Amino acid sequence: LFPYTTLFRSWNQSTSNKELFTTPLSLAREICYELVQERPNAGTKCWHILKENLSHERFCLLIDEADRLNFSQLQLMRDIHDSCQIPVVLIGEPSLTGNLKREPRLWGRVRQVLEYSVLSPVEMMSYYKTGLSLELSSDQTKKLYQKSEGNFRMITNDAETVKRLIKANSLSGVTDKVVEEVCK
Repeated sequence: LFPYTTLFRSWNQSTSNKELFTTPLSLAREICYELVQERPNAGTKCWHILKENLSHERFCLLIDEADRLNFSQLQLMRDIHDSCQIPVVLIGEPSLTGNLKREPRLWGRVRQVLEYSVLSPVEMMSYYKTGLSLELSSDQTKKLYQKSEGNFRMITNDAETVKRLIKANSLSGVTDKVVEEVCK
């Protein structure tokens, strides 16, 4: 298991309820919560929890929406990496690379940059089959692919909708009607 957090809490709620972690302490508190289900108010307590839990186990810290990190939060990621000797994976939009390049002390710690391109219809069908245990016909694949244009985030959002519709309608698999509803 990896500690994983995004820069938004309450991700599945309405936009007005999203809380952006705007300070290093708020981000550190969220990482602490992912580790020990505690959000300490004091920075020193957060740091103690981070050091204690990340230094003794071999973790890889994953931070999603990292392109939204401000300079101070990026420095926190650097400090965690250096002090705890763990890899920190920053996941975000292409602008993240530019943000890191502007600060040599951060960019010097980057080991690899991966940019994802759009998925092919075959890869999308494989995602449904392998990741979700759902079979798609070639026509269903074509329709869902045209809607998503191969964008992975849109594919995963559509897949969640497909799963929800299958469950709500007590279906055993993907039907053309489900695909039509998703593609509206």
